[in-house]
Amino acid sequence: MDCSSDGFIKINVDATFHLGKSAAAVVARDHKGDIVAVASTIQRQSKTLAAEASAFLLALNVAQQMQFHNCIIEGDSQTVVKVLNGELHTTPWRILILSEELKSISHSFNSVSFKFVKRRANAVAHNLAKYAAKHNVQAIWIPSQIPRYIVSCLSEAPTAS
Repeated sequence: MDCSSDGFIKINVDATFHLGKSAAAVVARDHKGDIVAVASTIQRQSKTLAAEASAFLLALNVAQQMQFHNCIIEGDSQTVVKVLNGELHTTPWRILILSEELKSISHSFNSVSFKFVKRRANAVAHNLAKYAAKHNVQAIWIPSQIPRYIVSCLSEAPTAS
């Protein structure tokens, strides 16, 4: 885990599609690797890039709600991460408004960084997003409130898809 000092929260994000609807999911962990928050939402995005950007927005919204001040947000959309880090000269039009909103919200944190990770490193968020899309799950949970069906989803082995 990248967040080796106290006070940093690492949030993995992902989005997926199921039967014409998209879902986003976030899994937040503290510097010890313990889950501190989990969330999923059903979205109205029809394109992968916009769904992935919306997952980053969900992460920032959860971080604000949970009062996390220092965050490392990791996702497997290299394009979204590059846009948020200012590494692309042109933002794809599908995420232009979302990216501006993300950048604006990120200024409310003491520290926030966006990092690209491969799907395998993002498996827990991916599994949760798949479950949320399939079962229409929308919620934010703290560790003591996470339902058993979500706990089992979070503990599943990484998927190849």
